[in-house]
Amino acid sequence: MRIINSSRIGELLDWGTDQLKQAKVPEPALEAQLLLSQILRLKKLDLFLKKEKEVAKKDLTCFRKYIVLRRQRIPASYILKNTQFYGLDLFVDKGALIPRPETELLVEEIINIVGGRRTAEGRKNIKILEIGVGSGAIVVALAKNLNQAAITGTDTSAKALRIARKNIKKHKVETHVKLIRGSLFAKLKEKFDYIVSNPPYVKAKDFSLLQPEVGYEPKAALYGGKDGLDFYRKIISQARYYLQPGGLLAFEIGYGQARKIRQLLEKEQLFSSIEIKKDYSGIERIILAKSHE
Repeated sequence: MRIINSSRIGELLDWGTDQLKQAKVPEPALEAQLLLSQILRLKKLDLFLKKEKEVAKKDLTCFRKYIVLRRQRIPASYILKNTQFYGLDLFVDKGALIPRPETELLVEEIINIVGGRRTAEGRKNIKILEIGVGSGAIVVALAKNLNQAAITGTDTSAKALRIARKNIKKHKVETHVKLIRGSLFAKLKEKFDYIVSNPPYVKAKDFSLLQPEVGYEPKAALYGGKDGLDFYRKIISQARYYLQPGGLLAFEIGYGQARKIRQLLEKEQLFSSIEIKKDYSGIERIILAKSHE
């Protein structure tokens, strides 16, 4: 690995891009820009406007360190300890899955539906459950946008819950969100208007096809069993005990899983309507199932 001695922003970006390209990191130029912009607390555009500016020695040392880590295919979000989700700055670490942009569609659907129902029915207080809270991305985004919601999140991972609590505190939504350590419904004794989940859905045979970066994320947050549907089966089979009449069960789903998950939902005979939504790439990504009134 070639060590750079220059401290000019433009040359640092060129060096960082070249190093990441050698390591076959996807979009190496954008990755180098992301790392340096975070260190210098500059917008990416400002990096180019100030490309002749020299950076402080400590920032140069930090950038070199970050490039070494990124060459090892450690995700940038884990290196920087933060990521963006639904317009929010979130803390992330290796104890929880890095929230994906696709999951923002799940949040957006719930916010839109809750807003519409509140207007139509005059309801002020709603109860939402998220199964598999992870970093807290979904519960925090919902709490920030739905002031009338009481949100419960469950997860089996103590590390993930610690990360989620940091994000809940960071965004000052402690009064809206309650976290419980436990599997799935965690022995809850109440019913909810909305049950939301982005469960593990990677098939056993697909793990070898994933990017090296995914290997740094917790396997328990990714592995959905032989066909990727283990958690969908468990949640759907128990949903009738925790979903209010007329309530909504909302899932994020993996590529090619929509048909089989629809069949699981239909088999329960609990739902009056099942709707599948596509993401911006045209992939079936969200399933919304409304229970009978």
